Amino acid sequence: MKPRTIRIVDNPTNPERTLAIEEIDAKNQRIGEELLPWRWGVHFRVSRVDRRCALGYGPDDSDEDAGWDEPTQSRTRLTESLFLVLRPKRGTRLEILPSGQRLRRITLRVCVRGDQASAPDCEAAAGLSFSMAIDSQWHVIPDFLEFTLRVSHQQFESIARQLMADEPLVATVHVRGASGFYAPWTPNVTTDVVKLLPEDDVVVLGETDESLTLPRVGRVEEITLSVRRRRQLGLPRQSPTSQ
Repeated sequence: MKPRTIRIVDNPTNPERTLAIEEIDAKNQRIGEELLPWRWGVHFRVSRVDRRCALGYGPDDSDEDAGWDEPTQSRTRLTESLFLVLRPKRGTRLEILPSGQRLRRITLRVCVRGDQASAPDCEAAAGLSFSMAIDSQWHVIPDFLEFTLRVSHQQFESIARQLMADEPLVATVHVRGASGFYAPWTPNVTTDVVKLLPEDDVVVLGETDESLTLPRVGRVEEITLSVRRRRQLGLPRQSPTSQ
């Protein structure tokens, strides 16, 4: 894959005449169409669900006012999370700018809010592929997008029961108003491609501290996790005399 760069479009040609970015190649030529912030939704299907539980003991890091050198008390903590593997609905392609590669690692983590009072109810994180050494072995971490949804304990248990039940079900996730999501201009509320501008490690030409800061992946206005259950019901037999 040839190297790509992102830059702000000086004179947007889209009908809305709004802020736009574009991908350029090594010869400074634009690749594809202008990309505008995508304000509409993206739909996903849930392909796998894992429920994880961890019991630990250690320093209490919930006190945000404590200094780094101040002693903290230790306590026992129980943490539970649901990890949902997501797949974009057919016909939608997601990419992390400026990789040009189809995004295949998309997850939703549902957890109990706990002591994270200042954390948002929902947020997103995205990043480009990187390598890291684990036990003297190099591993490649692919491009990723992860949503985090923090809920009450009652809400967590309710959705966990639905997702982990034995009966067949269909689970979907709808995300709307996510910052850092870009797409070519379209008059429709759906699009074939969505490209994500991560928070870190991606420099955009024309973006300076004094100019308008581009929306990047992080804030999420709306997210909906829906579960639809199916059960086959048998019809009563009809006697020959009733026909």
